[in-house]
Amino acid sequence: MLGHRERAGSGRFDRWSEYRLDQADLERLRYALALTMGSQVVSALLDTCGLDIDQARDVTRFAAQTIVADTLRSASLLRTSSRSDT
Repeated sequence: MLGHRERAGSGRFDRWSEYRLDQADLERLRYALALTMGSQVVSALLDTCGLDIDQARDVTRFAAQTIVADTLRSASLLRTSSRSDT
């Protein structure tokens, strides 16, 4: 039987396979997105940065979208580069 940590991510990133991200890229993406979630992130944005809750949500959404876009862009560039090498 799988433990909680093993179950938590399994299957969630299967739909990303169409972008040809390898397992290491998917894992790095998952960990990077974790930086944009959780109560500690919200606390930092509210308390340290002085944002209100709507601003904090906007910033975390922006960060997550930027991380995903950069990951997909990088994967696309790598695919294009490897095609031109052959």
